[in-house]
Amino acid sequence: MRRPTDNGIPATLDTENRPKNRIQVSREAKSVSFFVNLTKKFLQAEDEVELSGLGLAVTPAVTVAEILKNREYVVIKKIRTSLEERPGERRWAIPKARIQIWVAKSDKFHQLIAREQEALQSQTVV
Repeated sequence: MRRPTDNGIPATLDTENRPKNRIQVSREAKSVSFFVNLTKKFLQAEDEVELSGLGLAVTPAVTVAEILKNREYVVIKKIRTSLEERPGERRWAIPKARIQIWVAKSDKFHQLIAREQEALQSQTVV
């Protein structure tokens, strides 16, 4: 069940108190590659990023984390799973799976980003 925050707004809707380094991965709005690139951009400014997926977005969130881990951009620090009850059309709440994956920069992160940027610059200078 959604728990209200101190200001009375359900925690899942409270954008004011939401961590700035959280990426809410969606299944339909954007592609997995979009979230992979977004995570890399967040990690250029932050040491750690939380990837969050709810319901059908659990699989894309795991995929993003695994792609970044396999390419050695990140290390996975922590994974949390839970069920979140969402109000349905009927009287009872519908539980949805939630996953939260905290990733941190790997030791090779800055080197890989620099190599990526060099490759992009060499493509644009023709």
